[in-house]
Amino acid sequence: MVQSLQPCGQFDFEKCCLYTSKNSMFCSPISPEEIIKIICKFPNNKAPGIDNIKSKILKEISSYIVDPFVYIFDMSFMMGIVPDLLK
Repeated sequence: MVQSLQPCGQFDFEKCCLYTSKNSMFCSPISPEEIIKIICKFPNNKAPGIDNIKSKILKEISSYIVDPFVYIFDMSFMMGIVPDLLK
């Protein structure tokens, strides 16, 4: 029976999920532009978070950190693992 299965691509499961369910969630892959847009909206006059990095610094380095952020967030969604500090 296994030999009769066709190889599938990474997102072929979307073809099988034609109906939504209130008990499940699908997150599309995140784009670098989406992260940059969010970082640009950070207010400058707020205290830094737990990482102690000010939003002004994040805005200045956003083009350098965006690709690792995309990878981390996409992996988190794909594996269903979200660190407690991000919940």
